[in-house]
Amino acid sequence: MRQNHIRTQDIAAVAAILAILLLNLWKAHYGFPARDETFVISLAHRFWQGDLPVFQEWNNSQFSAILMLPFFSLIVKFNGGMEGIVLASRILYVILNCCIAVFLYLKTRKYGPASIAAASIFFLFTFGQSMVPNYNTLGLMCVIVYSLLLLEPGKHLWLSCFLAGIFYAASVLCTPYLAFLYFFGTLILLISLIRHSEKHAYGRKAWLPFT
Repeated sequence: MRQNHIRTQDIAAVAAILAILLLNLWKAHYGFPARDETFVISLAHRFWQGDLPVFQEWNNSQFSAILMLPFFSLIVKFNGGMEGIVLASRILYVILNCCIAVFLYLKTRKYGPASIAAASIFFLFTFGQSMVPNYNTLGLMCVIVYSLLLLEPGKHLWLSCFLAGIFYAASVLCTPYLAFLYFFGTLILLISLIRHSEKHAYGRKAWLPFT
């Protein structure tokens, strides 16, 4: 009976995510013209041309473009040029968002229909009204991934925490003040060590691979 319930839930999740995927692919052809999508893409373009971060680009959202650079390079190589770069970037955004929605569902699957709602709400939401990978959208994706890896590490604790650290570092590139969380968490662990508290035993195991 339990297996049938899970199978029905999985089918419903696939149907919901697929429907939203098709909706987003349709929406990608229109985007949100009120936002500066082309500016975000142009930052990656500048680095692709050889400009140096910080020294030759002073915009404070530039570091997310470093994360976008590999994807930008693949798009240009695949297209053979810059033509259609905005639409390609929107479709890339939809694909990345879809992957995060699937990951979100799989990690919260045990919570029943709420997991479908969580994945669907996330997939429908467009942070900052910009359908391209940028400091807002990439940052949110990374925060969700590293949070789920830490909260639901599964059997492979070291690997999950290591991957969580990578995605956390990426989120800091998008939103630098998130670095505060690492130092605050480290301080809490140091205090727990001094007090010989077992309350943060998981945190002590997770800190090294996460770092």
